[in-house]
Amino acid sequence: MDRHAPNCLHCDIPTRKATGGIIFPRRPDLRKLIFWVCVECGARCGCHKKSSRPLGLPTGESTRQARSRLHKIMDPYWQNESKGNRGMRRAHLYRMLRTGLGLPDDEAHVGRFSIEQCVEAEKVLVQFGIVDKSSKHPIFEGFGNA
Repeated sequence: MDRHAPNCLHCDIPTRKATGGIIFPRRPDLRKLIFWVCVECGARCGCHKKSSRPLGLPTGESTRQARSRLHKIMDPYWQNESKGNRGMRRAHLYRMLRTGLGLPDDEAHVGRFSIEQCVEAEKVLVQFGIVDKSSKHPIFEGFGNA
């Protein structure tokens, strides 16, 4: 078994490596990329560039959407740090999530979160003033359990 093989978030079984050409046959731009796929439920996740190291835990579409939307809220804060736009270091932002969610270091990453943890993470970001409560982000409405 590959040392990078993550367990599926839903089935808790080891996943298998596959190329984008197998998973997305109509996407030539993804053909050479590596993904981790659960053979039981089809959950998946991508890998860091030029690596087979997973970006997180493989999961279904709804959870991937919740994670992506949480990143859309969080990423501008650490990506704009050098521009002086209310920015902060990425490590500081994740430290806030770790503290607010009561997670150990190795679990406090969006790529490991369930939908429920993404919702709780948004509440933490509101609590710490990263997300304005009045802005009413429509980010977690209508998600299923996958």
